Amino acid sequence: MISKILRLNKEVLGLNRRNQEYVRPFNSASSKAIADNKIYTKRILKKELIQTPEVYKLIRTKKQLQFLDFESLPNSFVIKPNQGTGGNGIVVLYGKKKGQTAWIRPSGEIMSTKDITMHIENILEGRYSMGSRKDIAIIEERVKT
Repeated sequence: MISKILRLNKEVLGLNRRNQEYVRPFNSASSKAIADNKIYTKRILKKELIQTPEVYKLIRTKKQLQFLDFESLPNSFVIKPNQGTGGNGIVVLYGKKKGQTAWIRPSGEIMSTKDITMHIENILEGRYSMGSRKDIAIIEERVKT
């Protein structure tokens, strides 16, 4: 059993090896910059008539965040950092809590407007971005499977 696991481990392509042997040699720096930026990637895909989830809001500054109209947000949506890595910082909201301006996460956890505001502030401050650089929060359509 252990020898089978060791054999399988040798066949798994890890992220570091994937990046060193496939991503770096076959992609230009400008192509990687586009791929690492969700907003740029969406623009290019749109030019090629490839559908992507609809963007409801882009939050670039804390000032913009102060004026976010939570009532205008749909019942279901996703919040994500523009330059996040590994899925970090992505929040999926499945539905709206009845009679409240609060949303339900897949785990059942409730996110109030205060919770969402704090999460978006973390995105803007670069908590989830590559190199901890300031970032943009994307509020977009949740793709349902």
